[in-house]
Amino acid sequence: MTSGLADELGYHHSTGGRTHRAIRWLGGTRAGAWTFAHTLRHADAVVGRLTRGRHSAPSICTGLAVLTLTTMGRRSGMQRTTHLIATPRGNALGLLGTNFGQHATPAWARNLESHPHATVTYRGVTREVLARPATSAEAEAVFAEAATFYPGYRSYRRRVCDSRQIRVFMLESATGPHDAQNS
Repeated sequence: MTSGLADELGYHHSTGGRTHRAIRWLGGTRAGAWTFAHTLRHADAVVGRLTRGRHSAPSICTGLAVLTLTTMGRRSGMQRTTHLIATPRGNALGLLGTNFGQHATPAWARNLESHPHATVTYRGVTREVLARPATSAEAEAVFAEAATFYPGYRSYRRRVCDSRQIRVFMLESATGPHDAQNS
């Protein structure tokens, strides 16, 4: 059930067409994940400029809802932004720190561990959020739900299970549902 933060943002996933589903499948392969990990950030810069920030390369390629997470850098103290696919769960959004199945934990996850206050933006709507580590039950539920719209998460999890713990975060509204509606 989608409610809370996802509803405030208008955030939801679609099943996508054949091409989108094929690209999602490709992203779960080693070659596809490597390609995405090394090219999407650069493609995002171009797509962002061309669409004035309305779209991202992953959203166009996969047909998935991609939000922008802005964190504070744990070492630099500067704002850092990244595009991520979130999983609506109750009043929160779940984030999986899979890093395309690579062995390193993504920087955004380490940033959230150091500075849990962040913002998320989706289609021009921005909300302040507070991140917390997911409980074991929440993490399993987020993985299960996320795999229904992006099967690559299963592959990523198998690929890194021996080298690191995948961090899972729950993003909750920092201002509460009533304040957020009035902003």
